[in-house]
Parts: sequence; structure tokens; C-alpha cells
Amino acid sequence: MTQTLSIEIADDIAIVTLNRPDKKNAMSFEMMAELVETGKTLRESKGLRAVILTGSNHCFCSGIDLTDLMSAVPKMDEFVEAFYKWLRTLPEYEVYFTDQRMVDHVKELQQAYSRAGKKHGLTAY
Repeated sequence: MTQTLSIEIADDIAIVTLNRPDKKNAMSFEMMAELVETGKTLRESKGLRAVILTGSNHCFCSGIDLTDLMSAVPKMDEFVEAFYKWLRTLPEYEVYFTDQRMVDHVKELQQAYSRAGKKHGLTAY
């Protein structure tokens, strides 16, 4: 677990949760750096089939943290580059942005299929 993210891995699926509920999970420079590091770590995870990116407290992400942004206007290129750097860390995974209710529902379905010994290709959009 990091300062702004929580990570759960079960059944070869990683769920990365943006965890700044007081800011409606607004993307800060700290969160972006943690996403980059998390992406690098997940990329090395053998057998991982999917990464789901979601937000805590029934909110995905309200956008860029304007407080961070205004304090770092001269660093805007750095912020954008950090975002694309994170995306490049997960080339072999499909990343779906969704809310927690959908993640819970998909996890329940995946578990039901697994208990029944059946393969599934369930993904939440």
C-alpha cells in the first residue's frame, strides 16, 4: 500500500484503487509517481491477467488536483510525461477504469466461475 493508492491482488487480477477520498481521488503529483512505481511492480508480476484501476468512496477521479497543478504550472510537461510514463509501464495489460460497485460485481462473477471450474473472460468497462 502506498500513500495515495491501495493495491489488492487476487485470482491473478490486480485492483489498484485511487485513495484520496477527501479530494474525490484527484490526481496529485504524488499519486502519479505512485502509479508509475505500481505499474513497474505489476509489470514484473508473473501470471497477472488484468489490472483494474478504480477509485475509493464511489468516486473514480475528479481530475487533476488543482492545488498541485497551480503550485507546479512550470512543471506541467513533467506531469504529462509522468502520466504517459505510467501508461507505458503496463503494455501487456488492458486497464479498465470503473467504479467500485462494478469491480465488486465482476469479482463475484469471477469467483463464481472459478468455483465452478470454468474459464471466464470477464472484464468491467
